[in-house]
Amino acid sequence: LAELPAVAYDFEWHSELIIDRYSGMLVNFGNIDALSAAAEYLVNHPEEARRYGRRAREIAMSLMLPDRIMAQERKIYAQLFPPS
Repeated sequence: LAELPAVAYDFEWHSELIIDRYSGMLVNFGNIDALSAAAEYLVNHPEEARRYGRRAREIAMSLMLPDRIMAQERKIYAQLFPPS
């Protein structure tokens, strides 16, 4: 939410927020060299890093809209506890 770019492993839920080269950079899980290269790239390309950070915030905010979260929770509860 701080509009900072992220570099992360392409693992579990990370790709829900970080779209590679759009809202951050994803690298193959466990590839330390790629992780450090991506971080170095963002340090050397500050304008691109700022764009990634802004986009990441936009994505995070859209995922956290109260109406959207409540709709997701209702769907899960309906699956767990169907009306009888």
